[in-house]
Amino acid sequence: MFWLVDGHALRRASLCVFLMPWAHKRRLDLRQFADPAEAEGGEVPEICLLSTGSRSLRDEGVRRSLDGIASAAGDVPVILMPERMDEEDVRDALHLGVRGLLPTSIEPRVAIAALDLVLAGGCYFPVEVPAGQPFPLPSPGPATGLRETPLAAEGLDMPLTDRQNEVLRSLGAGASNKEIARQLSISEATVKIHVRHLMRKYGVSNRTQVAILAMRKTAEGTGLRSPRRA
Repeated sequence: MFWLVDGHALRRASLCVFLMPWAHKRRLDLRQFADPAEAEGGEVPEICLLSTGSRSLRDEGVRRSLDGIASAAGDVPVILMPERMDEEDVRDALHLGVRGLLPTSIEPRVAIAALDLVLAGGCYFPVEVPAGQPFPLPSPGPATGLRETPLAAEGLDMPLTDRQNEVLRSLGAGASNKEIARQLSISEATVKIHVRHLMRKYGVSNRTQVAILAMRKTAEGTGLRSPRRA
């Protein structure tokens, strides 16, 4: 199940038109609400998109919506879709454990790839994340499902998902984004999202530096683990 929460009916309807094909392809039942309190008891989504319009994360209404989603659906991955955002919004989102930010200026194909990434357990934040900012994976809180997470400088010791390890391993082997996409059976846009995520996580400014880091970690025998096999 996929929840779309937006208090504006016309904007919500437009988003439904855009998101329905993706939800259908992923076999997710798309449910739309003006308020998370409208959700029927017992319905727990796999992912939730909260469209915030021109409101920032410092808006009380946005905070209430986040609390409502957490109360109704626990630690469901939440993505915010703002019309605009600043550096403080990005920091607030990271602190609150939001799994992604999709500004309305984003390219549609990148938005779809970001949804896939979050659905698979990852995170997506655009390039507005401050350079070198530690990028913690959000963790659910004991009561609300969204908790404040300190931005500790964990650097290279931060854990990677299996997919991130696969991308990092391929970068270290000198593969291009197109080659990585073919090897892992994912889109090139999704590869680019993983690469940007790795760049932010390691505090580097380009994919070449990530590739060099991958080769160094492989040589040292640290940081790159083999993907789990089913």
